[in-house]
Amino acid sequence: MRIIPKTVIVITRINISESLTVRIDPNITFSIMWEFAFAETKISRDPPSAIDIDKNNTHVPDASAENLNQALENYQNELNNTTIDVQILGLGGNGHIGFNEPGTPFNSGVHVIDLKEETIKANSRFFKNDVNLVPKQAVTMGINDIMKAKHIILLAFGKEKKAAIKNLIDSDIVDESIPCTVLKKHPSVYVLVDKEADFRN
Repeated sequence: MRIIPKTVIVITRINISESLTVRIDPNITFSIMWEFAFAETKISRDPPSAIDIDKNNTHVPDASAENLNQALENYQNELNNTTIDVQILGLGGNGHIGFNEPGTPFNSGVHVIDLKEETIKANSRFFKNDVNLVPKQAVTMGINDIMKAKHIILLAFGKEKKAAIKNLIDSDIVDESIPCTVLKKHPSVYVLVDKEADFRN
């Protein structure tokens, strides 16, 4: 019998975005968090994880709320009253962070966004490669919310991210047409890329 030590983590996790669809969809953030992160579900995995996250400390935008405007306001209020120590971001091929697509104002707060065609196509890998199944809208933290974090970690993997990384690292561009370039204004950003996303290759 193998005994795995349990580590208690006292954190608050605030998710950056959520697809605008019902919460029973297995491919949305809420479902993924429930399956892979929450303490009471991880124990059933093989092997069980040594790291558990209390679901009561995890907050995901309620994109399926009947009163969506109220849900957005509630989430914004939650962000306004929370200090984010570390913000982990993915990067879209078009430079989006969170679901803040090109053209999103840098001073934006929590909002509903219409996803660009390239984002929908990229997300289809989570929906049986069928773009017709991919939600076309999402709720996301605004860029202004992201920039309030003490530290930001940006992850970029794959050749389709190379151009965006180059615009972030190797240009003077800071423009809403390439949302990730706003990170140049943040005092503490760590960028992690794989070989395919490294524009120097």
